Amino acid sequence: MGSRMRRGGLLVILVMFSFSGCTLIGANNSTPRFNQSLPRVLLLVPPVNRTPGFPTGENLLAWSVVILSEAGYYVLPPVLTSEVFARHGFKRQEQIRNIAPEKLRRIFGAEGVVYLTVDGTGTRHQVSGIRAGVHASGELVDLRSGRTRWKGRGDSEGGFTFSTLLPEPIQMMISSELWMTASQSMAGQAAVNLFLHGDTPLPPGPFRRD
Repeated sequence: MGSRMRRGGLLVILVMFSFSGCTLIGANNSTPRFNQSLPRVLLLVPPVNRTPGFPTGENLLAWSVVILSEAGYYVLPPVLTSEVFARHGFKRQEQIRNIAPEKLRRIFGAEGVVYLTVDGTGTRHQVSGIRAGVHASGELVDLRSGRTRWKGRGDSEGGFTFSTLLPEPIQMMISSELWMTASQSMAGQAAVNLFLHGDTPLPPGPFRRD
């Protein structure tokens, strides 16, 4: 098990450095010291989805990779990290969430880990139609010290309308189909609000280009 863990960690680290050239070239050397002390290389673990049955967790993870990369952080590719987790027997979000920070750093070589949680999703029937929403929270833990460096929350809500004169079973069926279609954009809006526009926005990363 130990040798397999080391091989898996080495694989991810090699891939990370193979991409780091195009990621780090041109980084702003005038980044404030506060940002320089932030974790530069982040591991995103699969979100804990408290609303099973909807693909919101996957959508939130995908959007988070894009936003964090644009914000100046290097994010380990989730496809590769998920494979490494699976090889070590960690397949459920709750299992991965309970892995000790020092073990995550030993396997992946990352400096920080971002934990995401889908706290709620769903639809709300109103006279004018239906409102759909995603409620997400996040936490950045420094794997070098084990300290939480940031916590935030992001919500989104959109709307779509159809006749409320339709029989309720048909309304529920349409609601479910519309929600599945809208969940990706709703997760994206929640991720933007979580990292950029919430009460506690995530500080720009060390590789942010001004």
